[in-house]
Amino acid sequence: MFMHTGFRPLWPVVAFVPWLLFGVACLVYAAAQRGRESPGAPAARARAPLLSRARQLRIASVVGLAFLAAARAVVADPAGEKPRACEVTTVQEARSLADRLYEKGEYQRAGECYQAAGDLTHANLAFLQAAGPTGKDAARGLRTQGDAARALFAGVGRAFKGNH
Repeated sequence: MFMHTGFRPLWPVVAFVPWLLFGVACLVYAAAQRGRESPGAPAARARAPLLSRARQLRIASVVGLAFLAAARAVVADPAGEKPRACEVTTVQEARSLADRLYEKGEYQRAGECYQAAGDLTHANLAFLQAAGPTGKDAARGLRTQGDAARALFAGVGRAFKGNH
């Protein structure tokens, strides 16, 4: 979801500086409140309306979630423009370019040009041709890995059957 194309040096600043400022503000506020109270004045404390612990927790949670959402938005990469596969201006040019690419064996690009020309049938055929060699290569690789696994298990079996 979040792919980075390069180093982004500002995201730690944006993610952590607000929390640092919030913590410093809380410490300053607490120190100011302590300085106002006299040590033996419980009546003064009873008159001053304090936020309940639950309300303080809710406020801190909302502020934390807001900072988390802001940090995720800053860290996310901007959505780049998808490059156009078939750079032509008319449908006829797209079709002729697709035909030339298909004849050369560049099936993926040919399919994209057929798609730009609006010829979905030929586009699907080109995409199937493009997927064909990849599928054959994958099947060949899977077969090779299967043979290697069989040889490994056969070697393990011989090792257990051997006299020790």
